[in-house]
Amino acid sequence: MTPTTRSRRAYWQIGVLALVVGGLAVAVFALGAYFPAAQAPLGAAGSLPDPCSLLTQAEVDQALGAPPAEPIGEHELIDAECSYEPLAAHTAASVLVELTAVRSDAASFEQRARFFQHEGARAIGGFETAAYGKGGSVLVSKPGIIVFVILTDARRAPQSLGPAAQALAHAVLARLP
Repeated sequence: MTPTTRSRRAYWQIGVLALVVGGLAVAVFALGAYFPAAQAPLGAAGSLPDPCSLLTQAEVDQALGAPPAEPIGEHELIDAECSYEPLAAHTAASVLVELTAVRSDAASFEQRARFFQHEGARAIGGFETAAYGKGGSVLVSKPGIIVFVILTDARRAPQSLGPAAQALAHAVLARLP
């Protein structure tokens, strides 16, 4: 065999190998699409409650100071979130409720709390478990679920948003299973 023939054969073998690996990747993806439960580990977002069902329109209206538009929900691998904004476009306010499933391969509540404290959060009282707050943000947990509530409003000072964010966090915790 000449050097040119060996080079062509090597390129051909590499091409075949690439097709086989690509085909396996497509097959694994296709199996995942047909058997999604096999991909979702225990504690995945699919087992979390819908965060958009945990606050009433009146609670969000009171926090935003204006009637909310339809909430926007999103589910990812281990978390689910819901965001609310006022109907009035000129109102720069929002509420975000994020639920994260507690899992061994993800950040624990304690790790998230340490990071949040590093960002300036302080321990806050009034909850059955440890809770941390900064401005309009509250981090708290319930067995198996980490809850993060964020209230923003450009019309008000961030520190004045704490009580409303805490009230929203209490409402979310009360409705979690």
